[in-house]
Amino acid sequence: MERKQILHEVVGNSDHVVKTLFLDTHGEQLYTSILEKDLEGMAAKRKHSKYVSRRSHDWLKVINWKETEVYLTGYKKKDFGWLCAVKRGDRMVPVGVLEYGGSTEQRKAWLSTKPPLT
Repeated sequence: MERKQILHEVVGNSDHVVKTLFLDTHGEQLYTSILEKDLEGMAAKRKHSKYVSRRSHDWLKVINWKETEVYLTGYKKKDFGWLCAVKRGDRMVPVGVLEYGGSTEQRKAWLSTKPPLT
């Protein structure tokens, strides 16, 4: 909150910079509104967490997922994540990485069934 206050004081809106609005309560109501308006999603952050320049369990993307068929096309070894793709015609198009999906047990089970990489 201190960082947000400092940024609010020193950064002004311009044609190139717009401050992101935030709420510190009513997150579930905001998400319901996002669903009703068919928006992409929102970011959720623990109010008193420290800023880090990477993903963490304190900063989450809450996504308004649409029903679609997603294929797991690979994985990231470091900071485990499944590489995801969707079919477009006869092509597989990468759409992102599922980093926080699946439990530790599910990840271990998946890793035990994959062929060894050479």
